[in-house]
Amino acid sequence: MKDINFLVNETAATAKADISEQKKSVPAAQIILFVIGFTVAVLVLFIPGIIIAGLEKQTSEVEKSMQDPKYAELRNVKAELTNMTQSVEGKKAVIRDIDRKNTSASQILLLVEQAIPSNCFVKTISFSGSSISLSGTASNSIAYTELVGNLNRLQQIQGQAGALSMQQSFVPVNFSLQYTMK
Repeated sequence: MKDINFLVNETAATAKADISEQKKSVPAAQIILFVIGFTVAVLVLFIPGIIIAGLEKQTSEVEKSMQDPKYAELRNVKAELTNMTQSVEGKKAVIRDIDRKNTSASQILLLVEQAIPSNCFVKTISFSGSSISLSGTASNSIAYTELVGNLNRLQQIQGQAGALSMQQSFVPVNFSLQYTMK
């Protein structure tokens, strides 16, 4: 007769028990990590909303406090200051427009002085707010035409249309010119 041993082999049973313990501990660690990650994600999503709600509450409280009657005088003064600032800006715009449109006499005199060639002599210059008159003598017709050309190239003044005809080029030329401001 043979002996049959129905007892479980202890080494195989302990190995199976160790494997089942390892399997149980790994999912537990994963669950803990998942819970921690989920909690962090929820906090990251909801904390800004909570902060914004708190700031909106503070803003509404400040707005309510600004409606207090003790600040009414401050609001009136601020409105008056705004009106005065707009009035001053309007006046500054008018002054800038006037300055832009009006050329000073010293600027016109400087422009004309730079346009006069060396052999031309200006006897009189008359300047009113919108026109300028020149009279003088040029040593010859070439100098006179150079003067007229230089003055016509200036962007600030506009010459009156007219024809010029000269027969002799080396005779002194007396001139009288009229220009208007642009």
